[in-house]
Amino acid sequence: MAAERPVRVCLPIGNYPPVFSGMGIQTQRTLPFLRARGVELTVLTRRLPRGFGDTPQEENGTIDRVLAPGAGRLATICRVAQLRRYFERRAGAFDVLHSDSLAWEFILSVRRLKALGLPTIVEMVLLDGDDPVAISKERLGAFKLRQLKDVDIWVGISGAFLPRVLAAGIPGQRFRLIHPAVDAQSYRPSTAEERRATRARLGLAVDSRIVVSVGAVIRRKGFDRLLNAWTRLGPIRGRDLLLIVGPTIQADGLSASDLAFVRTIQAASQTPRLEGTVRLIGRAQNVHEYFGAADLFVLLSRQEGLPIVTVEALAAGLPCIVSPLDGIDEVVMEGKTGFIVGDPDDADAVSLLMSRCLDRPQVRAAMSDFARRIALARFSFEARADALTSIYRELSEARGRPDFRS
Repeated sequence: MAAERPVRVCLPIGNYPPVFSGMGIQTQRTLPFLRARGVELTVLTRRLPRGFGDTPQEENGTIDRVLAPGAGRLATICRVAQLRRYFERRAGAFDVLHSDSLAWEFILSVRRLKALGLPTIVEMVLLDGDDPVAISKERLGAFKLRQLKDVDIWVGISGAFLPRVLAAGIPGQRFRLIHPAVDAQSYRPSTAEERRATRARLGLAVDSRIVVSVGAVIRRKGFDRLLNAWTRLGPIRGRDLLLIVGPTIQADGLSASDLAFVRTIQAASQTPRLEGTVRLIGRAQNVHEYFGAADLFVLLSRQEGLPIVTVEALAAGLPCIVSPLDGIDEVVMEGKTGFIVGDPDDADAVSLLMSRCLDRPQVRAAMSDFARRIALARFSFEARADALTSIYRELSEARGRPDFRS
């Protein structure tokens, strides 16, 4: 039997490693799995800002850093022209376009891409951010949705996106659920001996009770809520430690308002009641080690699609305390893999749950094995790559049929 020919996919994305981006990292980690399934993927992204220097080419795909960096109207107009020119010069070079961004450069190019016969996929990653209902409420929302009406497939990283797709009048058959994935080899439970060794290597007290939270230190991620709950917990220096792992500087893409929030968190963590019990790590390449050193994971985010870091925490065997985000029950099973807080702004309620987990090792142990099994069953890179490859081939094969929408 002849092997299936490769499917050529282009994925425009705003930020790609080494620039910090959750979906950029997810894409980078998915590349080898897609390549193994016959997908030739080209990432189309922005040029690196000053200070990053040269980066090596990916072994599992092509990275075209040709789009203008920066924010503002002029940079956006430039990217619109660059994106259109990119595909016009490469007519026939790709079978499918898969975008995780609904920035203007994509929205204003959809009809032109369709005219070139290129099927399009949009992947939604942030509820109330990039779903069709949220788009309709934005300035020029109706205009944006008209431009997007011919998108072939809308992918959601949780089932909570489907009602938003239907509410915008998009047929349900155009929706696909594809969960994010986790590296189950890097993110795995630690033995007691491994945990002590990891803590020593990271400069952490080996006998501390350690809580970890991961994400860019921005207001949306709810680190102010977490510090309020940590204060109510009454942490004791030398016994309790909260690790906040994630970007804190402008070079990692934080805005001026984000940086102001970082300063607020830094100041709060240095008050007499918390001094010595909170450590802001910054962006880290070895996030899995901080999971391996911790006893508990907490994320009190205000807005997500489906937080990949929570899946990584589950794979590492950590009980999770999370805010009641839409779709979070696809990840955290109440009382079995963690707890979903009714009101993340109720510092007493959150601190009580943290105490319950930290004070009862048997509770954590019971949750750890189940959390790992859930992560492996639902959130593997193999499953994500299989689902994406299936959609890519479906659209690639359909484009030659007379009934293909163009």
